[in-house]
Amino acid sequence: MNNQSTGNGPGYDGQHPQQSWPAQPQPAMGGMPPLPEIHPQHQHTAKRRRRTGWIVGLSAAVVVLLALGAWGVLALTSRSGADTPENAAVKLLRSAAGFDIVTLSQVVSPSELGVVAGPIQEVMKSGGGGNPGADIPGVQSAVQELNAAANVSLENFQSDTTEITDGVVAVRIRSGQLIIEGDTARYQQALTDMQRAVAYESALMDGATEEEAAERAKNDVEPVTDVTLPKTIDLEHLDELDPSAPDVKLSLVAVQEDGRWYISPVMSLFETLSTVTGGTAMRGDEVLPAHPAKTPEAAGLQFLENLLTDSMAVTQGRSTFENTIGSLAVPERRVLSLYLLPLIEQTLGSGGPSGPGAPRLKLSGDFERVKSTGDIMVLPEKVTVSIDGQPQLTLSGTCALVASSGQESCLEDAWPGFEALGLDELGLVIVKEDGGYVVSIYDTVRVWLQTASENYLKLRDAGELDRLRG
Repeated sequence: MNNQSTGNGPGYDGQHPQQSWPAQPQPAMGGMPPLPEIHPQHQHTAKRRRRTGWIVGLSAAVVVLLALGAWGVLALTSRSGADTPENAAVKLLRSAAGFDIVTLSQVVSPSELGVVAGPIQEVMKSGGGGNPGADIPGVQSAVQELNAAANVSLENFQSDTTEITDGVVAVRIRSGQLIIEGDTARYQQALTDMQRAVAYESALMDGATEEEAAERAKNDVEPVTDVTLPKTIDLEHLDELDPSAPDVKLSLVAVQEDGRWYISPVMSLFETLSTVTGGTAMRGDEVLPAHPAKTPEAAGLQFLENLLTDSMAVTQGRSTFENTIGSLAVPERRVLSLYLLPLIEQTLGSGGPSGPGAPRLKLSGDFERVKSTGDIMVLPEKVTVSIDGQPQLTLSGTCALVASSGQESCLEDAWPGFEALGLDELGLVIVKEDGGYVVSIYDTVRVWLQTASENYLKLRDAGELDRLRG
């Protein structure tokens, strides 16, 4: 591994020899390893609906937002970062193990943290879930209790750093032990409460009444008794937490923003997955430049045309998505340039000219602006997609008309929850960059999550979550 300094911030030697990081002062917080599994004590009858994939995913997102909501204001108004990539990694590891949401939020890349900023604000106004009358805690209070039940320290931490490109550094964890200490009985109860809170919210998502959800949360979750403190998590042997999991060598990617270092969860995931079983990380060394459009509407059309063209070309081994990446804002370009592009190039080669027999794609029509509360959003307005001069699809808003059959399909028809959550009124978020306009995937996700969480909480409070299923 390389040990280099980027030259963009305070100097560092790329390695921490045998350092111990004492337990940090906890803002009403503490620490824990990954949650134990929920063990059902009995099977429900056939009347219980099976969760579909989108319900599980939405349930997980809601639970995360409920947990974050307790400290949203402090986390979003204090972005401290760290003075070196290694210190950013240390802060993230300790805060994650200790459910220290404030510190965790402060060390996450601001451009990625912004994705959940809006939803957090909506969740804070909701009170955080739970059912006090049935003695089911909210996720927020359960996380707070977990946080307060233990202290976390990091000992013998060592890492190697590699500069990926200007302002982006990979921190590969060589060794270290997270030590979790505290009151075992209190910690076990907090873990049990956390699992019951999650089970309750998941049951509501599954269509249960409040009474049914409370019963499931109590009956399906066994009291946690197999976690005792002190507990040690060996960062060099994370597979010990789950013997069936692959041997993962944890790597975190730090990015520099406004002179401070933050951890990018998205790039860290790519970096860690690329080094499973000791492999070498496959990454690029430069971020592609932007190719902004002159107007927001043109930016939407350009992105769609590049995405469709590149997707067609990839199936023929001729493209590396460079045009699509150039249509995006810098945070997304950074991730895709450094990690997706090398993967595609390794699979398909470096691309090349289309050749005489390649199908030709053409878009006609325009995008139009969508009403919003501050963000610039656009959607297609009768945009026709043609291949070799033959119309294939006509896109209008979130609907697609198939030319060959004359049938129109809309997202709100395929999933009733789409309209119930207000997503039928949203589009792509466009941001200004380099004197023009590009698409921001992160901001698009942020707006969609904020709208979905706001409307979900309204449905939840009104007892109308059944509208998500039609």
